[in-house]
Amino acid sequence: MRYGFKNAEEVKETSLKYNLHSWSVQGKLYPAVVEKAEGIYYYTADGKKMADM
Repeated sequence: MRYGFKNAEEVKETSLKYNLHSWSVQGKLYPAVVEKAEGIYYYTADGKKMADM
């Protein structure tokens, strides 16, 4: 991975620690780590294909 992160879990932990997210979901927040994108689709670190609409 780029930017010195060892794995996707470290990216998620850093995001939760340093980024401001909606206060309504702080306790249940599970940010997706995007590994790549192709057209309207992006792929998360855990292998899910999602459409960005």
